[in-house]
Amino acid sequence: MLPRRDPKSAKLAIVIWAIAINALLFFFVAKLFFGIQVIDETWRSLATHSIKHATHLAEIERNMGYVGFIHHFKNYVIRGSEEYYVEAEKSYRNATQLLEAFQAETSDKDDIKRTQLIQQTLDDYYAKLQLIKESYDSLAIEALDARVRVDDSPAEKALITLRQKLIPELEKSTVITDQLVAAQKANTLFAAVILLPVFIFSSFVTVRLLNLLSQLTTEYETIFNMSPDGILFIDDQGRILRTNQAAANMLEYTRDELKEMYVEDLMEDAVKSHHRHYREAFSQREQSRQMRSLGSAIKGKTKSGATIDLSIAISTRLVNERMHSVCILRDITAQNELKEQAERDHLTSIYNRRTLESIVVKEIDRSVRLHKPLSLLLVDIDNFKQINDSLGHQRGDEAIQVISDHLLEHIRAYDHLGRWGGDEFLILCPELDENGSISFAQRLQSSIHTLDPFYGQTLTLSIGIATHNGEQNVQYQQVLKAADEALYRAKEAGRDRAIHARQATT
Repeated sequence: MLPRRDPKSAKLAIVIWAIAINALLFFFVAKLFFGIQVIDETWRSLATHSIKHATHLAEIERNMGYVGFIHHFKNYVIRGSEEYYVEAEKSYRNATQLLEAFQAETSDKDDIKRTQLIQQTLDDYYAKLQLIKESYDSLAIEALDARVRVDDSPAEKALITLRQKLIPELEKSTVITDQLVAAQKANTLFAAVILLPVFIFSSFVTVRLLNLLSQLTTEYETIFNMSPDGILFIDDQGRILRTNQAAANMLEYTRDELKEMYVEDLMEDAVKSHHRHYREAFSQREQSRQMRSLGSAIKGKTKSGATIDLSIAISTRLVNERMHSVCILRDITAQNELKEQAERDHLTSIYNRRTLESIVVKEIDRSVRLHKPLSLLLVDIDNFKQINDSLGHQRGDEAIQVISDHLLEHIRAYDHLGRWGGDEFLILCPELDENGSISFAQRLQSSIHTLDPFYGQTLTLSIGIATHNGEQNVQYQQVLKAADEALYRAKEAGRDRAIHARQATT
């Protein structure tokens, strides 16, 4: 029914099916709702008027009958108690108000006449009540009864007629309502007949789709954990939401432990704050980047406190209206160690000649691109052969190490230092012009003079300097040749001095 390994098709099928089922449900629910509404409106239009009339008639009869006006009227005639008179007056007013309301609600002329007849009878009784009140004490009971006699049979017939007129109206309302209810039942049965197979088929499709999604989830989980690289899934706050086993093994945490951490928890304290600001800026939009391409090594901190070199690829995307990032981690500690061994001099641990040559080429290109000066210093240990001959090669190696360490301490953080060969060193100084390079070389020589004698020998340096002004591209061999010639002039001039290539040609 669906491609087994196509999540987009599965998602589309679910959406289409859900829309179709909901639309069908909405149609039938709306149909049933409107049917019920029709029944309600019909009943209200047909029965409400009749029920209201019946209620008013019942209230009129109650206020006129056994517990109403006539009841209190007769009790007053018999007993003469003021209490019955007050109740009779009260019932009279209530009955009169009800008759007026009933008359206002009907447009039937006959009903209006009947209402007026009832009101007239009620008024006659009330007039008799007032008459008795004035002469009650002077008349005997028989005389009182004769005076209060009122022919109320027409009013009784009018009430009966009004009551009987309501019965056909109510029966008509009931018949029509029964018909509408029967139609609604038929519609409901029809909806059930249509929806039942739809629901059965829907359940079947849902099970199939759930199985497909379960298979896809299992496949993705397997791929996620089969990756040899560590994977971190983080939110826009840097919280780790999910990780694979490779990342857990690499960082020495369990996967559950990592899910309670922030990505900055996996970094050295010195860079946490900087990384947090960088991550927040990076998460502002969708983008991808290979972090290792930025230059300096990225260090990760394991649970045991060890640091590892990491290559990090990061991609940020909008997920559920929030930015999320996927980080691919690769432990390149061993690779970097091999690279370090290949780039470094085995005796001094500074750059070797091959590495320096590639750095010189890059720095010359950078100098030309930025139009910035670049100075190159060739440094030679004076009388090194004499040290080797008199003290031995082991002491000669120690002298090279002493000079290497001293130079490393006195160069700038962005300068490059390497062993050019034998007892020669090369210092590459970006953005250092001719005058600055001469001053720098002289400071190096002065600082060497402060060292203690090396096994009775005084260590001094001869330095040849060449500066590229960054105005035009040149071969790095030209700069090296100029510095080498300046070094030769410094040796010829008596050693322990620094000469710039421009000085050597004048």
